Amino acid sequence: MFALTTPRPRPLAVLKNHGSKSTQMWQAPVKGARQYSSVRSPPRFPSRRGAVLTRASLKEDAVAFIKSDLYAYYGQAGIVVVILGLVDAGWSGDWSRIGTITPEQEQQCRDFAGILGIVHVVCASSAAVIAKRRGQDWIKPFAKTLVVGVTPLVEVLVRGAEPEAVK
Repeated sequence: MFALTTPRPRPLAVLKNHGSKSTQMWQAPVKGARQYSSVRSPPRFPSRRGAVLTRASLKEDAVAFIKSDLYAYYGQAGIVVVILGLVDAGWSGDWSRIGTITPEQEQQCRDFAGILGIVHVVCASSAAVIAKRRGQDWIKPFAKTLVVGVTPLVEVLVRGAEPEAVK
């Protein structure tokens, strides 16, 4: 069939795990030699040789991610669904009535939702102030950050002062 051009690795040792399964440690062949080395080589990952991470390149990557559909629609919609589930678990009483969560966990959901609401108000205020200082409309970032939370605040911070479209 097919001829192997490199020598096959041979087992170095057979280790027993709890008497049911066995694990083998393999010797890796050394290129250019007929002997085997017992040192395992690390896995090869694609590297970005010569790539220098700068603040500008990180910002470009962040802006590209923010403009993607994955972030703009699915990510933020998922966050809103989780927040609505938290509010439902805390105040509806249905989850504790059917036994999914205990009344103590229901109270913890209410407490966490209260803290989350305070964080959202602080982030929304910050997003509105930042947008207003940059000469942008502040209502949309305020409303979006109030509903979704921290991620639109990061969007306002990363996007910076982008030129608006000419009307």
